[in-house]
Amino acid sequence: MKMWKRFFLSTVLMCLVTLVIVPAASAKSFPSKSVHDAMKSWSIKFSQQVEPGSVTEANIYIMDGSKKHAASVQLLSDGRTIKITPRTSYVSGKIYQLEVSDEIRSTKGETLSKKTTMPFEVTDPLAAIETIHYTSGEGLHHFKITAKPEVHAVKINGIPLRLTGWNEFTHTFNNLKAGSTVTIKAYSETNKTLETKTYKLD
Repeated sequence: MKMWKRFFLSTVLMCLVTLVIVPAASAKSFPSKSVHDAMKSWSIKFSQQVEPGSVTEANIYIMDGSKKHAASVQLLSDGRTIKITPRTSYVSGKIYQLEVSDEIRSTKGETLSKKTTMPFEVTDPLAAIETIHYTSGEGLHHFKITAKPEVHAVKINGIPLRLTGWNEFTHTFNNLKAGSTVTIKAYSETNKTLETKTYKLD
């Protein structure tokens, strides 16, 4: 194997987790992580010295649905580690995605084989609603919500969601508008409101 194929990275979470990138036919995606820190920063360590000019917010960024979450990137003094720090706090319950472009280069001119992504969710250990996964397209707005075991029902704007898995509730709307805000409520078995959240659509 040629040396240019050995340019890889690892992502530092609460502890060190090694993520190795190998040549592939499509973008590499790693399993989702769960964090509680609303200002969680990420350190990405590469196997070689990184070309400073390739360390830009266009090449390493955090996605919030279809838009970027404001963040800064910094090449640390070891020359191999890039730190990405959010400029504003994450929203509890949302799912974000850390993305590393294949435009990142080593000082030898070598690049990653493929773009790399790692989804992560921000959770509040005390919240009844754990995560809110929202996607949209062709006029449809799909929600998938995970909740604590004590949650027996979830409604969005008063519309009940369907229980589709273990503590997972889903519904697809065709009457919502981009930019509008919905109200999400979680209920107990006795119909007591456990939590109320608002969510702004992309």
